[in-house]
Amino acid sequence: SLTSNGSVISPLLRAESAHQTLSYAQERQWFLWKLAPESDAYHITGGLILEGMLDFTALQNALDYILEKHDALRTRFVEHQDASVTQVIEHDVKADIQRLDCASPNADPEAFKSGLVRTPFDLTADQLLRVGLVTYANDKHELVVVMHHIASDGWSVNLIIADFVAAYSATIKGHVLEVTEQPRYSDYAHWQKQWLEEGEDA
Repeated sequence: SLTSNGSVISPLLRAESAHQTLSYAQERQWFLWKLAPESDAYHITGGLILEGMLDFTALQNALDYILEKHDALRTRFVEHQDASVTQVIEHDVKADIQRLDCASPNADPEAFKSGLVRTPFDLTADQLLRVGLVTYANDKHELVVVMHHIASDGWSVNLIIADFVAAYSATIKGHVLEVTEQPRYSDYAHWQKQWLEEGEDA
């Protein structure tokens, strides 16, 4: 591909290495997290009210599908002795669904949801997709999703909800959604650094 000034842009390739550099946006988020690791300022939240009988197996499968498809949510960050940071994509990660049944004594759905949203992420260890399920009745639930901005943005929430709906619908119909091989966000980060180091930043 060519830029407007005629320079050549290297193609985006899928890297084989598990350890990858960070994009400039990720470096900014890492720096902000190091400054205030207890902050929830960069948490991105979304949710759905689910009406009707809920298939919990389909719910788990749909969320597992999201983690398989969106590798940024399976990423943890490693800081080295020289203060450099790399990202590692984990494999075979399953969604951890935290649940609250409002029929339980002293159940407080607002406190539960607040805890999901406000609990800080540890970018070196935590799964970057946090999921909560509030059961109000057998036929009414609320799904709460929290992500860190280092792995997602506002646009991503819409994509993830669409993928969730498609995967849930496919599962209850007995179908399986396959994740096709595709470039990862870490591949983009590598491409971005390489492109600029080749002189584009000048």
